[in-house]
This record gives sequence, structure tokens and C-alpha cells, in this order.
Amino acid sequence: MTDKIENLEELEQLEPSETNWVLWVGSDSRDFIAGAENGNALEHLVEKLPIMNNKAIIYNQDYGIFDSACTIVSSYTLICSYFNHQPSEKEMTELVNYCTTKGYVIGEGWRTRLGVKYASKFWNARNPDKKVVYFATEYDEPTTKKALAKGYWLVRTFRGCREYVRDRNADGIVDSKHFRKKDWGHCIKELSGVLEDNYPNRKYNSYTLRYPLDLIEDKVFYSWNYLILPELQEDQEEMSTKLKMMLQVLGKINQKIHTHLGIENPSCREELQQALHLVNDTMRKYKIIPEL
Repeated sequence: MTDKIENLEELEQLEPSETNWVLWVGSDSRDFIAGAENGNALEHLVEKLPIMNNKAIIYNQDYGIFDSACTIVSSYTLICSYFNHQPSEKEMTELVNYCTTKGYVIGEGWRTRLGVKYASKFWNARNPDKKVVYFATEYDEPTTKKALAKGYWLVRTFRGCREYVRDRNADGIVDSKHFRKKDWGHCIKELSGVLEDNYPNRKYNSYTLRYPLDLIEDKVFYSWNYLILPELQEDQEEMSTKLKMMLQVLGKINQKIHTHLGIENPSCREELQQALHLVNDTMRKYKIIPEL
């Protein structure tokens, strides 16, 4: 991690790996890694969230503009699952078309982080009272396991092949630990070991892995995945703590920016929200929070 940035030009030229600043950014929904560096925001959120018992929402992506949009469809149906919302074809078409304005090309695959990011943004814009946030987190991390145990879903990406499909179709369980070929990529959602795809006409749209950690070791499944979670309404004390932490990070990077913001001591919830938005926007402008 870079300890000190002397000027904005230097900051803007750095690669994301060199500016590994991670931060809890609330409903602004950007990529960041969960961990001690951001005050254990994921752990804090998972601890507070209630048990979720909703069933998976599925949308058939096996036609038209949805055919290769697995990262978008899986991310969005995951969100819909939390709110028992079955999206219409019109809604899903609007979502995919929105993603094309962000770089998605219909008929081609898209990076998982972008599917998660823009599915979340699309949902939050339509549902300001039911917002979600997301975290990049490792599959075997304790807080990830706790979130899954409480009924929250994980967006997972894997590299499949004909042998993988044959194994799955035999009995709905992928028994192998190793696949020699990895011919194509796909994105699905998982809840406590059950993988849920978006092909409702398939016999085993829901299936399991007998050796999930071995398949990560074999580089079939990725270790890093995304948790998308409902956003909790913060109290004033939490907002104040978050603002102080963000200002400390900002001041460490560039004191001039920190001073220029001129944030004093917000005294009410509305002032805290305004200050948080100002700091978030500033960090986004100067690329202080990188995308994964």
C-alpha cells in the first residue's frame, strides 16, 4: 500500500493495486474488499442483519438479449430474492439496456464485478427505500460463511466445460475435484452450498458441489466472490464514526483535499448524510477507492 501521495497527478496515475484503499461506502455501492482496513464493515452488517428465509428468484436467461448476461441476471435475481420480487421481462430488458450504457455488449459476457455493480445501482435507483450494498469477499472467510448461514446469497463465478456439465446432469451433484479443461465462464448465485442458475427448464437448475474447496484449488471456481446485502439504516453515531474514518483516510492521502472540503462537525443526521456524500464523491473523483 502506498503510504503517502504528494499530489493529485501522482494519485491518478497509480494502478488500483497501488492504491489499495478499502472503505465502507454505504449505499454509494462501489467495489471494495471487506476486512479490518474498512472497520470490519461486512462483519458489522452481517451481525445486524436478520435471518433471511426467502426462496431464490429465477429469471430465464436462455433467450434473446439475456443469453450471455449471466453476471447481470444472477446479480439482479439475487437482489430480487431478498424482497420477493419477480422481475418482468420489461424490467429485465431495461436493466440489460442500462448496462449497455456502461460498457456491456449484448451477446458477450461481462465481468462479475460490473454485473454486480450495475445490477445494484439499477435496483437502488428504482427502490430507494430498499437499497443494497455489496462486498468482494473470499469464499472460505468466516463472515462469508456466517452470511450464507443466515440466508444471504453469494454471487459466484466459475469456469466450466463439457465434463462439468455431464457431472452436474448425472444427479445434480458435481462430484469431481478436478476438470482438465476450463472452456467457458459462467456466473451463478449460491446459498449455503446450493448453486442456483437461471435456466428454469433445466432438470438441475439447482445443484451442489461435493468438493467446493477442491474446485477452488483447481481454479474451476474463484476464491473471491461478491456478497450483495440489504442496506441497514444507520444511526447517527455510526454515521459519525464512518465520516471520521473516511476523513482520516482522505487526509492521509492528500491533506489539501481534506482541508478544501472544510467539513466541521455535522450536528444532525441530514448534515452527516451530506458530508458523507461529499467525501464519497470526492474519493470517487480522485479514484481513491479502486475497482477490483
